[in-house]
Amino acid sequence: MSVDLLIYNPSQSFEQMMADCRRVILRAALVDARGNQCKAAERLGMHRNTLARHCEALGINAATCKPKPPRGYRPSELARLVLRNASGGAA
Repeated sequence: MSVDLLIYNPSQSFEQMMADCRRVILRAALVDARGNQCKAAERLGMHRNTLARHCEALGINAATCKPKPPRGYRPSELARLVLRNASGGAA
């Protein structure tokens, strides 16, 4: 994830910026759930099919969200690291 995703960009429309925000949130939930769409959807408060539809629309492949966590980190800590990196350190 790049910090640039959440920085204001005047050349992007509001819809494009919101899609970038949604992409970061969905990827973080999938990373936290180690790629398990059912668990990620439950944590986000949506149905698995809704999550799959959002991922497809945003070009997210859930299979690529199965990280190998760094030694000593639990999956939830890894997701916090992803969010912290994506938001510039404010997670």
